[in-house]
Amino acid sequence: QVSDECREVLNSTRTLTCYVETLPFECPVDADLRACIRFDEDVAGTYLDCSGNSNTVHHTNGALVPGISNLAASGIPTATYQMADSASLDLTSAMTIEAWVRLDSLPSSGRVGIMDNDGQYGISVHEGTGLRCTNGISSLPHIPVSTGVWFHMACVWDGTTLGLYLDGTPVAKMSSTGTMATTNTNQVSLLSSSRAVNERVNGALDNLRVWHSSRTRAQICADAGLDCVYTVGLADSW
Repeated sequence: QVSDECREVLNSTRTLTCYVETLPFECPVDADLRACIRFDEDVAGTYLDCSGNSNTVHHTNGALVPGISNLAASGIPTATYQMADSASLDLTSAMTIEAWVRLDSLPSSGRVGIMDNDGQYGISVHEGTGLRCTNGISSLPHIPVSTGVWFHMACVWDGTTLGLYLDGTPVAKMSSTGTMATTNTNQVSLLSSSRAVNERVNGALDNLRVWHSSRTRAQICADAGLDCVYTVGLADSW
């Protein structure tokens, strides 16, 4: 359904401008949604997954801080956040990883992990170069990101192209074909790389969604509650 604001601009200029109200974070009923974590409530040392796949985040010394829609997981040095290995998190033919992230500082050396499904796919921040996402087949170029502010990121793969969106805007893409690995049985780490390396984020993570599908730009903007401006029919043009 197109809002009145969108319809008025659409009829006059063929440019669609959508002003999306920031709504409470929701987890839709969708078979492709494999994890959906709000980080709004600590339930006996866990943050529940409302996708229906029971990919609960278990934490040790985790802490909640003010986030985008309510609370967010804090990347304090003593905390670990992990999801158990699950077949539902094996994204073989397509993927979208969406989340709101705040980086309070960039790594002084090496990298830190935002999400790391060890050997399969992940998103990390690298010293002096920025944000990078990988599907285990290919890794995008590093994209600079700001510190001290919340931003929405989405790493998307449709089977042929791997891309990164920041605040609903496509910022990097590359050709990427093949089948993603599924043999890893290690836990999925959040706000850190894999437990063996343990490279932790100084910041916070909120409203995480993992999809076994490639979300469009319009869907990503709607998921994030962002304002989107793009030409009709060219919503996903790079």
